[in-house]
Amino acid sequence: GEARGGMRASTVAQPGTPLNYEAHQAPLIYILLAPAEAVLAKTGVPIAWRVRILRFCLLAVAMLLFWRISDFSVHRSAIFFVIVTTEMFLACCGRIANEALAIPILVWLFFEAERRSRLAIGLLVAGLLVKAYFLAFVPVVTWRLRQRWRLLLLGSVLPALWYARNLALYGNVSGMQEQLKPINAAELFQAAIGL
Repeated sequence: GEARGGMRASTVAQPGTPLNYEAHQAPLIYILLAPAEAVLAKTGVPIAWRVRILRFCLLAVAMLLFWRISDFSVHRSAIFFVIVTTEMFLACCGRIANEALAIPILVWLFFEAERRSRLAIGLLVAGLLVKAYFLAFVPVVTWRLRQRWRLLLLGSVLPALWYARNLALYGNVSGMQEQLKPINAAELFQAAIGL
């Protein structure tokens, strides 16, 4: 019991420490879910049902976003049907995680960046506050919309603050724990056989 308690105490991280996995997650999805979670908790909804309700809400938002995205094609209904009935869509967008917004935002960003739409800047800002892999699309969107450099600069403020925070706390821009202590092949193998 004492060893287990000691282990539990050592794995519970304080905010901002490298052991706190959730501390490095981009904040937008959690900021959006926090008010709904607070209301559900205050009304006495059990945690299992709160999770189900929040998952359903995220899935509904992802479906609405994909319905909007499918508007770019003459085969809207067919595309929408194929997207939302795939297992990976349901697995990724039907859980409480950043992917529920990241996946539709990323797809929509491609269309808007191709059209050089100002909306691409907003989507990129939202994406950067949802998932760090949107950093890879900053050069593409910046190049495509370089004539709108004032909007690009304005839109970069919030994401820049978030990623500067990661740099200050974790020593890397994405805040990924894997970059703090790389996992070697032996550890991956041990974890795989331990399942």
